[in-house]
Amino acid sequence: MHPLAGYVQRGESLLSEDPAIPALLGDRPVVLDAFTLRQLASSHPEWGDELVQRIRAKRFRLVVLLRPATPS
Repeated sequence: MHPLAGYVQRGESLLSEDPAIPALLGDRPVVLDAFTLRQLASSHPEWGDELVQRIRAKRFRLVVLLRPATPS
């Protein structure tokens, strides 16, 4: 049995802080490295803005974080 069975299925719209989760499902991760994304978004704001817009538009069925989100 797949370790994620019952939680998420292949092809679902998933945003995961841990890229291994979509990779284990055979899907391409949206974010490979959250730290690097933050650094890249500081020099290319449009890249970060696109992800923020997708989150606000609720384009992901699931968002998986490694620790609880805190307001910035």
